[in-house]
Amino acid sequence: MTSDYGVVTAFDLGANRRLWRYVPKLGVANPCCGPVNRGVALGLGSVFVGTLDARLVALDADSGTLHWEVVNSDADSAYSITMAPLVVGDRVIVGTSGGEFATRGNVTAYDARTGKRLWRWYAIPSPEQGGWWGRWWEPLCYAQIGGLTVATFVTLILVPVLYAIFVLDLKIVKWEKVEGH
Repeated sequence: MTSDYGVVTAFDLGANRRLWRYVPKLGVANPCCGPVNRGVALGLGSVFVGTLDARLVALDADSGTLHWEVVNSDADSAYSITMAPLVVGDRVIVGTSGGEFATRGNVTAYDARTGKRLWRWYAIPSPEQGGWWGRWWEPLCYAQIGGLTVATFVTLILVPVLYAIFVLDLKIVKWEKVEGH
């Protein structure tokens, strides 16, 4: 079970007792909409949880001890992870929150055993990657308006027959670039 601030608690319901509790030590966090956490994922003997300071944490399912943790995004950039991760085979997949700020939403896959980053998909490409706003909104460009942001904060859907992942909740927000920010 998770609660605000990414606290994870494991219970033995048959014995009516708490097994362990994990309270993340948060660094810089700038969540837009409160300290929410939308759940954990279970797989390969681990419990996976995202944090408000944009880390992905793997805990031992039996003891709650830390297996590994990775920084998914620089917390100073206003990213956080509030969604429940998704385990697919030996991968754990997570998306970022922060759409109320000037962020580029992304979905990232990690090796569930080691935490090594395997791939990252950006919902909107950067201007260096041929971002579409530079071509469709000329002469208004990324540097003038800031851009658009997409946040993924609801658990992804896996369709095994298609071997596809669907990003359900994309929050697209136009944000204005403010001088000095």
